[in-house]
Amino acid sequence: MVLGSKVPEKTGARKLLVSAKYPWDGSFNEKDQDYDFQVYDHIRDVIITRPWSGILWQNGRRLEKNFISSDWLVLDFDDHTLTLDQAQKNFSDYQNIIALTKSHTETNHSFRVCIPWAERITEAEQLKYNFRKNAEFYGSDLKALNAARFFWPSIAIHSVNKDGDQMEVMPHFGTSEDFEFIPLAPVDPIRRELPRYYHKYLSEGLDHSRTGRNQPLWGLSKDLFKEGYSENEVLQLISRIKCRPAYQPRDYQKCVLYAKKAIKKV
Repeated sequence: MVLGSKVPEKTGARKLLVSAKYPWDGSFNEKDQDYDFQVYDHIRDVIITRPWSGILWQNGRRLEKNFISSDWLVLDFDDHTLTLDQAQKNFSDYQNIIALTKSHTETNHSFRVCIPWAERITEAEQLKYNFRKNAEFYGSDLKALNAARFFWPSIAIHSVNKDGDQMEVMPHFGTSEDFEFIPLAPVDPIRRELPRYYHKYLSEGLDHSRTGRNQPLWGLSKDLFKEGYSENEVLQLISRIKCRPAYQPRDYQKCVLYAKKAIKKV
């Protein structure tokens, strides 16, 4: 069966689309199509029985230039540094499927985490950008982040979480020069204060080789939200902090996005 090649008209709740085929002959085609993938048990069966992808292509031909859309973020963890228990904890806020891959053993865990995007991605560059930023943030494999990727069947499903949020889609600005900050509004000294450690970060900078990537700025962003700063103000404030290795504007934006999400759950 072959699944996907063209996006159907929207009817009711958004359906989560995949491409899948068995037996595998090196490409997808559009002889047969099925878009009814709102049921997680159905998707779970596909992941362990067929070569598949969270991407759809024009005429089913698996080329970046034929990219149509993606409903799925898929992260591979094959370096055995993250355990399944840690992964379930890390992604507990999100709807997800965790599937074991062929190199998995009881002592060296190898697996794939599949999370639906909060909105369908229809631009290849935006998809690749979101693939890369999430892979960097969570520490997954950085080798296969293109808009033509597919996966061999997993050996087993470890867990399915039908509750939680879907993964936010970050806008892709192209080059860093395309990103313009909104001017910081005046701060009300009575209603809002800056955390004391903000000034330490501002004067000394942050060395992420010692502090861990994203964690300090993520924590600072949460504290600023708690003090009543708007999203644009938080972005302006943390972007003034010099980081080593250097951050691009979109890296700061990622920290703010996750901090805002964490605050909403409190």
